[in-house]
Amino acid sequence: MGQIPTFYPNPGPSQAEKFCKEEIRMRNLKRALSLTLASVMLLGMMVVGTSAAAGYSDVDENDNVEAIEVLQTIEVMVGDDRGFGPDRPVTRNEMAVVMGKLLNLDYNYYASACPFTDVAEWAKGWVGACAANGIVSGRGEGIYDGEATVTAVEAASMMMRALGYFQYTEDYDDGFVLATVRQGSDIGIFNGVGSDGNTPMTRNQVAQMALNALRSNMVIFTGTPGIDVNGVKINYRAEYTPRTGTDAKYDSIEGLVTTIGGDNSQFYIQLGEQLYDGDLRLEGSKDVFGRPARYWEYDGQEIGTYAKKELLRKEYTAKVTGRDLYDQLGSTLINGRGWTLDVAIDGDDTDNTLLFDETAITRTNKDGVGGTGKGVLTQVYVDNTAKRAYVVIVNSYLAIASEDYDSKNGEVDLDVYHLGNTGTTKNPEYIKADVNGISVTVEDEDIDVSDVVDGDMFLVTVADGKIQSMAAPEVLADSEISSFKRDSDVVSEGKTYEYADTAKYDVEVLEEYAQTNLKDTTYNIILDQYGYLIGLEQNEEADQYVFLTGMNGNTSDLATKNADANVIFLDGSMKTVTVNVDKSKFLAGTESGPQMNTWCTYSVDSKDVYTLKEVATDESGSWKVAQKAQNVENTDEVKIDKKNVSLKAVSGNAYGNDDTIYLNVETKAIKAATPVTANTTNYWHMIINDVDSRVVGARNASLTVTNQTAASGDDGSVKDKARTITEEIYTLYKENGYIIAAVTVEAEDDGLNKVFAYIHSDDVKRESYDKANDEWTWVREAIVDGKITDLKEVGGGTDLSVLEEDLDQGSWYELKLDADGNVTSATKQTFAAFNDSTNPDRIDNVDDVDDAVNAKDTVIMQVSGMVEGTNKLTYKNGTLYTKKDNTEGFSVSPDVKTVLCLSDGEGNLYDDCDDRYTGRKGLEDAIKNLDSNFTGELNVVFDKGDAVVIILVDGTDAADNDDDDIDDGTVQPQGEVSIGGDFVKTPTADQLTGDSNTGNSNQTVIKGWNDGAYVLPNEINKNTVLDGDVNGDLNENIIFKWQSTADSSKANLVIKDKDGNVVYREQFVKASGDGATGAGHFFVVRVTYREDSGEEWYATTNSTGFGPLTKGPLAVGDYTWEITGTNVLPVDGAFTISK
Repeated sequence: MGQIPTFYPNPGPSQAEKFCKEEIRMRNLKRALSLTLASVMLLGMMVVGTSAAAGYSDVDENDNVEAIEVLQTIEVMVGDDRGFGPDRPVTRNEMAVVMGKLLNLDYNYYASACPFTDVAEWAKGWVGACAANGIVSGRGEGIYDGEATVTAVEAASMMMRALGYFQYTEDYDDGFVLATVRQGSDIGIFNGVGSDGNTPMTRNQVAQMALNALRSNMVIFTGTPGIDVNGVKINYRAEYTPRTGTDAKYDSIEGLVTTIGGDNSQFYIQLGEQLYDGDLRLEGSKDVFGRPARYWEYDGQEIGTYAKKELLRKEYTAKVTGRDLYDQLGSTLINGRGWTLDVAIDGDDTDNTLLFDETAITRTNKDGVGGTGKGVLTQVYVDNTAKRAYVVIVNSYLAIASEDYDSKNGEVDLDVYHLGNTGTTKNPEYIKADVNGISVTVEDEDIDVSDVVDGDMFLVTVADGKIQSMAAPEVLADSEISSFKRDSDVVSEGKTYEYADTAKYDVEVLEEYAQTNLKDTTYNIILDQYGYLIGLEQNEEADQYVFLTGMNGNTSDLATKNADANVIFLDGSMKTVTVNVDKSKFLAGTESGPQMNTWCTYSVDSKDVYTLKEVATDESGSWKVAQKAQNVENTDEVKIDKKNVSLKAVSGNAYGNDDTIYLNVETKAIKAATPVTANTTNYWHMIINDVDSRVVGARNASLTVTNQTAASGDDGSVKDKARTITEEIYTLYKENGYIIAAVTVEAEDDGLNKVFAYIHSDDVKRESYDKANDEWTWVREAIVDGKITDLKEVGGGTDLSVLEEDLDQGSWYELKLDADGNVTSATKQTFAAFNDSTNPDRIDNVDDVDDAVNAKDTVIMQVSGMVEGTNKLTYKNGTLYTKKDNTEGFSVSPDVKTVLCLSDGEGNLYDDCDDRYTGRKGLEDAIKNLDSNFTGELNVVFDKGDAVVIILVDGTDAADNDDDDIDDGTVQPQGEVSIGGDFVKTPTADQLTGDSNTGNSNQTVIKGWNDGAYVLPNEINKNTVLDGDVNGDLNENIIFKWQSTADSSKANLVIKDKDGNVVYREQFVKASGDGATGAGHFFVVRVTYREDSGEEWYATTNSTGFGPLTKGPLAVGDYTWEITGTNVLPVDGAFTISK
């Protein structure tokens, strides 16, 4: 037993150390209030001061922010790239580090003097320093147990030893836990920690306890140490007295003055005052919202201002009456008892007209005070020591960014709703006001707004002429509202959402719709942090509008009159729907008939009956959406593209953007039931018949709209008595001037809905019928943009198929596609010599390339009948030459796409088309796979002078063709051949009859074997067995045996790898009379060689085959093979190349 070593704090950091800390602190002190903080009850509790901890993504207002920020600033507890880790447990080793940094101990000095044997190397200095200064003790027998989590009692004991307590072991006579808890509770060391004595501590809790210690008085032992008699301490009396001093630095934290001996010139010394030499300062104050608060600074720099949560007695988020406050404060606090009442609304305690005094706080006052209400935070603080009560009212406002972050000026503008300004632009005084809102600028020096983009929503608080906090609201997207009560609440999915007191943003949209329409419209319900509706957005998605082209005037005999109508949806589909005429609303002068051509909103009931409401054609009243029908006069034209985005509105212009939808429609003339005009015999109407194209985004459109003067009848003749469509553009736009959609009539569309296709297939590959919709679907392959593509066409039951009936194999077509990408029409392209006026871009010879590409950006060339002797394709340095003497050619794009089509030798030029060839290297590979005697067709698409697509059609017989020689330049590994499967065998030498060294009698034996694959042993003389057909060693070759069934035959051998890729192809043609019917034949193919042979690979079977195998041996792996052909018994099998 005896005295525990006394801790004497280091006098403080040197000036150099202070400078280094200043550099670090200044890098960390920029406030970074997170824009995605979780919604919490105390949004208004947001810290206003500069804050490093607020920059941690894992620290929020539920944590001990004040403690974390102070401890970080003085560099006792800091985070890292992962965050601060407030919930991470603290070990005893880590606690020693915290204490060592807090007390500024020289841990390097004690690294070699650590008295414990189980401390990790990195912690020895800290634990040793704390042990030497009496801050920590072990478990006994040299054990510190540093990896165990520190408990609240253990941490408190360390803190109190630093304060001067527990100098003698006798202080623990009542037990370590009881003594520590009793003394710690007396001095407030556990305040706000939120942990019982034996619970493991987190970093968040340790930070709070450390801050409590910094604010606690240091003590000295003034009791009686007693004497030791035979190991027993007698006459010990515990007494600890606060330390005092007269230096001004001891007035930096609590500033408590002693009254000892009547002397009030001495200050109690807090641990933080002693450690930081008066540089760490704490002052009582109010925060910007008017709450009682603590203001911390270090070395003259602000750390932050923090509300005194311990004084909070009650808070409300709804209306607060005078009676409510009376119940909390009582008459003793406000009626002449020496108490002071402070009231602040959004930080204003002087000028706000909603301010009130103690006369409003009565038992009988049931009225709301101070503008309190739903979604308004009201907090009541009571400071018994100062005899002061505070009522703090903080409003939350909805704000929407009106621009992207302005990086040049470091700011962003927000539209804040229900907020007014009674001050000036330079010196604003913000106040809650029943107005739509005002624009407020937020600078990134105050809040980190660098990620804000136009349209972002925030819940904000305001005070002191600034936005003080920003947090993301909760948004219930795409919600259906079943009912609502004006200025009160809405009901969605059975739950009622009451309006917040500051709800202002677009709540009036509900007033514009009948209840039946609420079910067909979706809304974004915006909630504040307390669950009240603070904003509401109507979703104006594409499916809310239709373009009504016409409606049948004959309604049904039902009580509710229905009529059929043709409408176009914004997805480009055109349908006939049933419309409830009685419920639908059309503008005065709108007549039923085939030419209504107007924009409508719509809703649909459970029976798929539509109710339409025609969109306004004027901009009067509180309009939000309007439409304008525009006539293109006489010879004028209107262009719609990325340079021309405006169209006429009712007043001025409306403008297309990236979301604008353009629907180009086709028309036709139909016979009318009644005369168009009197005394006419031809009764015709021009009607919108179909949607020709759909484009989203003004920059993607390329439309030219002209006046539609003549009307063509369905017999092809011009109907001069027809009633034409008088307007060519129908624009639907919002009040902000942006175009939602526009319908254009018979515009010339040079945009994305036309493609050029080369038809290599001879027929449709799939045809299907949907009986329910009486609709056929056809699919046919074609080459589009250098890729083999499935073209799709959809048509009615009586329609003829364009893909099936109108497309010739080997021809080019310009295809028109509808909004869904389906083929609607095809125009065959014809090719001839270049002519600047009559044929500038469809040429049939290479000589005209230069003239054509200079005249047009896009040119297509089709050269047929390329013949051996004159034409030869050679690629060199970016040019494809088409003559043997390289005197004719054209430039090739580095990204060229090449398609190679090979003949089967029996009249099908497109037996095998391959689009795998990309880039100039791919073009070279395709040329290698052409027959050396290339005769065929060359197709090229040029873009701005370069060939971007090349289609090679090789008409040579298939025996000389192969499309699988795509050389990747790699050397393939070699191995041994292993034959397996149903058809294959590996005969031994004694299975071959005759003398294997004399003549070729064994060849006759082989022809008599069963069909299959064989590997012969290397002991047999290869030259006498197979008449020199073998390359390399005999056992490096496979003999593929097959049988003919007629006197003339054609056999094709194909070898494929495990992925189905062809690695070798060879053909054998046996002419009539060349051998007996049913004769046996074989292919001999070398597939591998020994790794130690030293020889180079050379072509197998006398260079009669094609494929990658001719360039090098097969890689290790599994392969399949088959022999098929004319008058051939098919045979197949498998083999393996193994190491």
